[in-house]
Amino acid sequence: MKQLILLLTSLTIFSACRKEETQQASTPAKSDLSIALIMPVHHSEIPVGCDTTLVIEISDALSLHEYTVEILGTDNHQYFYKEGHSHFSTLKLEEEWINTAPAGMELTLKVQASNHAGEVLKESFNFYSIP
Repeated sequence: MKQLILLLTSLTIFSACRKEETQQASTPAKSDLSIALIMPVHHSEIPVGCDTTLVIEISDALSLHEYTVEILGTDNHQYFYKEGHSHFSTLKLEEEWINTAPAGMELTLKVQASNHAGEVLKESFNFYSIP
């Protein structure tokens, strides 16, 4: 009987001192949504009729969602448009564009991207159409 009491007391003491297991909550990575124009550079002069490669990098620590890329002239005409969807954290767009804007016109490249957290980033870059 003494042994049973001693055993029960020991088990009670050890179970009271047992360290509780803790679960570590995983925190999602913070957003760092960014848009970079690789080619052509900001304020480039692009000849009329020139076949130009647009290279744009969009990235975020979270996964990307939707994006749009458009080139507008000062005449409000849309000279290029592309939209898409991605679940990757980095996207490199390489698109061919032929400059059909009249010489002397300023063109604005507008890029908009969103991630799956609902955050949206907009960037604008300028080009100039030359003869």
